[in-house]
Amino acid sequence: MRWLIPRWPAFQAKHPDRDIHLVAGGGAFSFNTAIDLAIRRDDFPLPDGYHAEYLFSKKVGPVCRPDNVVDWFSPAKNGMSLHTTTPRLHSRTRLSAWQTWSSVTQYPFHDNNGQTFEHFYFSLQAALLNNR
Repeated sequence: MRWLIPRWPAFQAKHPDRDIHLVAGGGAFSFNTAIDLAIRRDDFPLPDGYHAEYLFSKKVGPVCRPDNVVDWFSPAKNGMSLHTTTPRLHSRTRLSAWQTWSSVTQYPFHDNNGQTFEHFYFSLQAALLNNR
């Protein structure tokens, strides 16, 4: 979204004859439902005959406002360590994000039952606004 949306007006101006509708979603889809192109994670099997192009790797990790870094993180051997009291934001579209991050970084996971949002992008926006 942060890449596509800022470029969208220029694309529309360059291609005014194209009728393109953007829909946010994840997971499996079907081109039989009036979809011509989909940008998705690769966490589901593609049906026969579908073609996929790799765009980029996703990054998983905690984010916060810059003014909260000192209060919520400590220097660690692998970068930064998250304090156990740091508020957590969760997303229904990525329920295992904290566990995945913990597994990859080998930092312990402490779920302090923070806020849960319907979509990942809502939780990112909340991280920008969150100030204990």
